[in-house]
Amino acid sequence: MYAQITTTLKDFANWVADPSNPVTWILVILLALISTSLLGPRIGWAIRWPFFFLNKIQWLLCNPLRWLFRTGEGKWTHGLFLALLWSFVIPIYWLTIHVLFTPVRFINAVYFNMLFSGR
Repeated sequence: MYAQITTTLKDFANWVADPSNPVTWILVILLALISTSLLGPRIGWAIRWPFFFLNKIQWLLCNPLRWLFRTGEGKWTHGLFLALLWSFVIPIYWLTIHVLFTPVRFINAVYFNMLFSGR
């Protein structure tokens, strides 16, 4: 009797573990959804510092001369800004940074919008 039960359980386990079985995929998806809903916010909160760092790097590199252009001195900083803008330094730099950081922006968006905020 014991051998029959173990054989039945082994057959059931083999049937469930078969990747071509749709029940396997349903169980995997259910397990992933349950574990993500239970552990997602806790895991997200525990690993937040690298994502905050990446977010800060993006913010700094999008406009590295922000500190210069936000001074109250006005005339010469505005002239420098216009010279960089008209010489296409700012548009080319802005486009390059946005293209290079697209994967990082996507990872941060998934982290902050889906895992961290639970939406």
